[in-house]
This record gives sequence, C-alpha cells and structure tokens, in this order.
Amino acid sequence: MNLIPGWRLERSRVRRSSPTFRDAYRRLESEARAFLDEGLRPQDHPAGYYHNYFCPDHAVELAFDADSPNAHRCPKDGRVFSGEPYDSAWRWFVNNRLSGMAYRLALMWQLDADAAYLARCREILLAYAERYPGYPIERELPYGWGKVANHSLDEAVWLIPIARAYDLVREFLSARERTLIETDLLALAAEHIQGQKFHRIHNIECWHNAAMAAVGICLDDAGFQKMALEDRFGFHHQLQEGVLDDGMWWEGSSSYHFYTLAALIAHVQVSETTGARLHDDDRLRAMFRAPVSLAYPDFRLPATNDCWYFSSLLADVCHGVPPAASFYEVAYGWYNEPVYAGILERNYAEVPRTAVESLLYGEELPDSGGEFDTESAVLKPSGVAILRSRDAVEAQSCVLLKYGPHGGGHGHPDKLSISYYAHGFPVATDLGTPGYGVDLNETWYRQTLSHNTVTVNGRSQPPAEGRLVNLDLQRADGFEVVDARVAWERDPYAGVGMRRVILWTDAYFWDLFHVVAPQECRLDWVCRYQADRQGHSGLSRRGTVALSGDGYAHVRQPVEYIPEETVSLQWGLSKGGAGVFLPEETGTRVVLGKAPLQPASETGDLLIRSRTARETTFVALMHHWDTEPAVSRVTAVGPDGAGGARGFLVQAGTETHLWAVSEDVPYLSGIEVDRTFSYPLQSPA
Repeated sequence: MNLIPGWRLERSRVRRSSPTFRDAYRRLESEARAFLDEGLRPQDHPAGYYHNYFCPDHAVELAFDADSPNAHRCPKDGRVFSGEPYDSAWRWFVNNRLSGMAYRLALMWQLDADAAYLARCREILLAYAERYPGYPIERELPYGWGKVANHSLDEAVWLIPIARAYDLVREFLSARERTLIETDLLALAAEHIQGQKFHRIHNIECWHNAAMAAVGICLDDAGFQKMALEDRFGFHHQLQEGVLDDGMWWEGSSSYHFYTLAALIAHVQVSETTGARLHDDDRLRAMFRAPVSLAYPDFRLPATNDCWYFSSLLADVCHGVPPAASFYEVAYGWYNEPVYAGILERNYAEVPRTAVESLLYGEELPDSGGEFDTESAVLKPSGVAILRSRDAVEAQSCVLLKYGPHGGGHGHPDKLSISYYAHGFPVATDLGTPGYGVDLNETWYRQTLSHNTVTVNGRSQPPAEGRLVNLDLQRADGFEVVDARVAWERDPYAGVGMRRVILWTDAYFWDLFHVVAPQECRLDWVCRYQADRQGHSGLSRRGTVALSGDGYAHVRQPVEYIPEETVSLQWGLSKGGAGVFLPEETGTRVVLGKAPLQPASETGDLLIRSRTARETTFVALMHHWDTEPAVSRVTAVGPDGAGGARGFLVQAGTETHLWAVSEDVPYLSGIEVDRTFSYPLQSPA
C-alpha cells in the first residue's frame, strides 16, 4: 500500500476492542454494513452543480434520497422539485457518497477481511472505470471543467477517496482490473485535473494538488507528485502564500478555511509513506489553532464572507468535508496540543467518539475536567478582532469586528461590520451564505444591508481593506478597545471614510461609528437581530415606508418612527435579554422591519438609523442581562445639548458611569459619578 502506512492499519485492528476507540470502529462497521444493501451505483451522466440543490424559496438544501433521482423534497414545506438543475445536482450527492463509501468499504476490508466489503468496493471502482472515459467534459463553466462532476474541484474531492480505496484493495484485484482502474480511472482523472489547474493561490488548487498527489503516490508517478508538492502553486506555495501570519486562510471564511484545510490534510496523509513530514509546517499547524481563537461562546464560528452559517467546532464546519471533531482528531494526533484535546472533549461530552479519524490518527485524551478558556483576541492579518467578557465560555458575551481584507471572490461588502453574542446567545451575527444557486444569495446575503454596518445612499460597499487604528485588550483604563477605519477610492463610495470604535465592558459596550463623505448623502446604520423584540421607548410611529437600495426590497413591513432625543429598544433571549440605547437620535429617521435570517424562511428585526449628512457619528450603547437590564438610563451631556454631546452618563445598576469621548471635555468636570472612562476620538475619519 502506498497511501497509508501499514502500522496505522495494524494499530487500528488492535483498537477495534479498545474502550477508547471501539465506538469509532463500530460506527465504521455499521455504515459499511448498511451500505452493502444500498442499491446506489455510478451514474451514466456527469453530476451537476451542488449549489443548485437548494429550495429557491427557503434557501435550504433539499433532502437527498438515494432512491429518488427525479423528485427532490424541500425539508421546510415538503414541496417536490424535479427536472433540471435538480436532477443533475442530485448526482453530486451520488458521487460524494459512492467515493466516500468506497474508501470506508476498503478500510473495513483491511480491518475485518470480510469479502462482502471487498466485492462492493471493487464494484464501485470498476463501474467508474468503465464510465469515466466516456463522460463528456462539462463546458458550461469558463474554466475548471469536470468530467464525472460539474467542476474540477468536485472532481478532485471525489477522486481522493477513490484513490485511497483502490490503494487498500489493489492487491486483491486481478491484473486486468488493476490495469482498467489505473489507466481509465485514476491516471485519466489526474491528467484531466492537471489540465484544469487554476495556477493561483486558491482553495480549489489545494484540492487539485491533493488529488494529483493521491494518484501520483498511488501509481508511483513522480510527475504528478512533484507538480502537486513542489511546483509553483503546489502544496508548499499554497501554505506560504495562502495562509496568513495569523493562521487563517486568506479568503476570510471559516468554511473555506476548513475546506482548504481538509485538502491540505489529505495531501499530508497520502504522503506519509514517502517519508515526507508535511504536517511539520508551522503554517499548517497554525490553521488548526486560529479558528479556536475566533469561536463564539457556543463554539460556532463567525460566518464571515461566503461561509455556511452552521459552521461550528462542535459540528460541521463546511459541506463535503468531515465534521470538526475529525479535523481535531488529526490535529491532536500530530501535535499533541492540549487545546485540541479540549475541542475533542467538548465534542464528545454527550456523544460517543465515532470519528473514523480517531481510529487511524487519534490518541488517548487527557482529562481536563471540562475546562476551556477563550479570551479576547485579534487576528491582524485577517482583520478580525473579538472582545469577550470574562465569564465561563458558555456564558460569555462577545462582539466581533471585521475590518480587514476583502477575501477575493468569496468576500462580502461588509467593512466594519459587527457580530454580537450576549451571555452565550447570538443576538446579531453575520449570516454567511446559503447555496450559491439561490437568488437570495446575491440579492440579500451578498449585499451590505444584510450585515451590521453602514451603507451610503443605499448602495453596497465596493471591495476595500480596512486597518486597525488602536487595540487594547488589557483593560488598563477599565475597558477593552478595538478601533478600525476604512476608506474608499472607488465609486459609488469614492471619498467616503468610516471609522468604528468599540469600547467594551462585560455588562455593556459602546459602538461609535463615524462616517464622512465628500458631499451630503444618505447614511444608513444597520443592525439585524435574531431575537424577539420585547419593547421600545422614545419612538413615535409614523407609518409604513418604502425603502430603496441594494437588498432593501427584502425588508418586510418596514415602519418609520420619529425618535426622541434618546431611544431604547429591548430583545428577549432564551435567558435574559439584550438592549440598545441610542442617546443622540435627533435628526435621525428610524426604521424597523423584518428581514431574512438563516435559513431565509426565518426572519428577524432589522433596525435602520438613517441620516442625510456629509459627516455624522452614530452612537449606540448595547447591553445584556440575565435577569434585569444591566443599564437603566443613558444620557448625553455636552456644551450644546442634543447632538453636540461627546460625553455620556450611564446608569449601570447602582453605579453612575461617565464616558468622555472628546479631546476637550471641560464641561464634564464637576459631574459626580462613581467611575469615569475616557477615550478621546482624535482624527475622526
């Protein structure tokens, strides 16, 4: 065998009866045994585009049924879709399941020597070998054509387990069968992928490389191996240029980070028998560590840029790859770092340890007593900062500010957007994306309005890269700070500058958002809420209103309100609540409506604060509580009264806090308070 060391298989055979690993073996055995009776076979036609297998109304993945190639049900309302593009997208699932199960069947054959596993695996490999040469090249795409699949990316993902399966069973096949599979399937597929290489730093190229490496090592083809590993845009180049210094993949998405990492892991694993220790690369090591520092209190991951909203360190991190536990089984086996053991302990707190990776790569886990600590952090190259309360993980509150690079083709127009958790519950978080084939993906999820930031004249932001102005995570002045800015040279934002400052305490935080434009324009501060609004004060209903702009058509039942000088709104959570005080709303047009969440069939509150100005600062105090509101009153104080304030009084429980956010604040002296905080905003934009 060329793609897995014999000692790993021998150790896995021993582990079958080990109390630590037997659940993983039993899960593997159960899946393989059940699949023996499944009638799924390779299809006569290539697969279509996975992202077309979504309900256009609810933006949720349709329910795949292996026995139903022409009828595809929406899990939300039971509606059945048929014809194209659904029927061909269904074949993506067929390929994915057959290749994955071929590998599992081959692995079970090695562990148990049950001829039924060998026979079913052999059947899949030969059926693909017979069909592959005749599959037409998909030419609807401008590049990256597939044969068995719609795209060369899916081709590569499918090919890796196919090569692994063949490597595990080849010595038990006839010479004719080996020749057929090696010539008409593996080599032909690798040659096709070689011809579709992107020649750039990209997640897709990492999968191309891993597939060529798997075939190259399996068939002792030095050319494929060298191209995949050493050539420009090969494994080493992808790590050096694609992984930022903070450990995150450059495309700025948690899902694409793990999607890329899955390809890199596969490349490392199939290279083990060559003597290469590719996992020793420090950038690969950092890729496992970086997402942990960004995880929310419930261990979900920020859904920034094109990212699945469900991504979590305790569940799936992306589609088409194993769940998070599988990644960290490999990481702990390679690096023996306690933080990875902690992630695994959390994954297995209520479910058995069933990841097949534990059987092959895992190690005994230490008993940490369930402790797991996360702190405020900044990933400067990625342009993301997260400020956290000092509570236990599950009860933490946190706010994440995204200001950095755009992220290429998977970037979103969301500079200076925030995501917010209160006492472990999501309040206002990034929505990521649904399937790319859904219209809402472009008209809503990829528009600035669906993010918690500011729009100019109703238009979505052009690509840009912000920068960090200031960061203080030490609480030297009693609070933490993240301060970032961005400016545009491109229309329709040419000459616009924005700066957002978060001043964080555990009970509440200030959000100061300054905008300056070359001429007077409409500036909309936007925040989406995933909770139920319980009430508000300081708002007088004016009536329904028509909205215009990119994505604004998706706001349902928009109602305009006339604000008083200070406005307060509250939302209920599963435990406690969250609220916002708006202490300088004179001259503001406030709109409340409903907008799509994830999935799109669910809606939440959308709060828009709209001003017509050339320069303005949106001020908000956000607070959260378990039983009673943390803040009862917020008052603006300043020399000119309303609108001129740069000082604020906060009644937090029995304490009165004074916040000074101007450089020159003599008018604040003499005010009796319990605590004074100061953060002068020196050049505002």
